[in-house]
Amino acid sequence: MKSHSAEGSGNDVALLSQHGAMLTRKTLVNRVTGRQPSYATSAEMEDWKKHATAVVTGANKGIGFAIAKKLGKEGVTTILTARNPELGAAAQKQLKEEGVDVEFHQLDISDKDSVKSFAKWLEKEHGGLDILVNNAGFAFKGNTFGANEARQTNAINYFGTRNVTQELLPLLKKSSAGARVVTVGSRAGTLSILSPELQRKFSDPELTLEQLDQLMNEFPNQIEAGTYKQNGWPASMYGVSKVGVAAFNRILARDLAKRGDDGKVLVNVCCPGYVNTDMSSHRGYKTIDEGADTPVWLALQPPDGPSGRFFTDRRDVGY
Repeated sequence: MKSHSAEGSGNDVALLSQHGAMLTRKTLVNRVTGRQPSYATSAEMEDWKKHATAVVTGANKGIGFAIAKKLGKEGVTTILTARNPELGAAAQKQLKEEGVDVEFHQLDISDKDSVKSFAKWLEKEHGGLDILVNNAGFAFKGNTFGANEARQTNAINYFGTRNVTQELLPLLKKSSAGARVVTVGSRAGTLSILSPELQRKFSDPELTLEQLDQLMNEFPNQIEAGTYKQNGWPASMYGVSKVGVAAFNRILARDLAKRGDDGKVLVNVCCPGYVNTDMSSHRGYKTIDEGADTPVWLALQPPDGPSGRFFTDRRDVGY
């Protein structure tokens, strides 16, 4: 049984700022609502980026590596993280050789102790956080399918992403100019892969995090019991894990809005498309730089940008 740990997960695109750091007023207009952003001039946006701190999970290769590189080039203080210290340090060294300075710190999103240790280090060394890009992910190769494998996939893609986001949320809120949470999702994890009844449960506007956890645990349990098909689940462990990731981000955006924090923390999910990475067995037709475009575009949104949405190629495509 082969597994593929995507320290860089996901798979969509467009073309970030083709003018490098020179982001014009037109570029900064919210492309979903058409409103003018708070940062009305490129000079103000450039100043914000110079003082911003970003964390990119699973960034030693693939899309995560390209995201870290783009953010670093934009002048953002970027922290590249990876589960494997040697691979992470090698990625940092490669970027430095390419003229991009980033920091590296070990982080295993599936390990709660690792997440807590990272949060303490981040607060001590940087005092806060402006951008969190949840990119780390995992998928089994081939036709592997089973209850334990589903639990392992959920542990990283869903529970890991949820845990690191919740642990860093207090630091994100300390950002004076607002913060961004961008999660690399997948169109393989849209609600359409579920039965109508499960779609209703996952899309319930009042869905709680506890209820979502129960749904995510229900899937492997029903695989184990041999009842997953009749209960409306697909034979896609990766797809279901990404359904959960999208639902978590909707809950987070909703709850922040209820507390009046909408605009202080923008929460969005995006699919980078079919990218040429280890996860796609290098069959993808998009480069990692193209795959990194939409995540970086969302990470650099002005404070009054969109929140609670799902993007592909910089387009809001819904869940």
